[in-house]
Amino acid sequence: MLLIVLPRQRQAHLVALVAIPLAIAVVYLVLIAQHFGRSEGGFGSLSAVALLFSNPAALLAGWVHYLAFDLFIGA
Repeated sequence: MLLIVLPRQRQAHLVALVAIPLAIAVVYLVLIAQHFGRSEGGFGSLSAVALLFSNPAALLAGWVHYLAFDLFIGA
């Protein structure tokens, strides 16, 4: 919305393209730091990923990672 409302403002670009993805990445980092190693599963197979994401905290971290990565790449 910020880029739609203020498309020519440099500050709007910095906020939308850097600050927001960075803030979401920090949330991801905090979630990983709090819950790393507390869940079964992993990324070696589809069943291991399903087991990993059966933990709500790991699922939230995965979703936040998805948001941060997509916003960063989209920028």
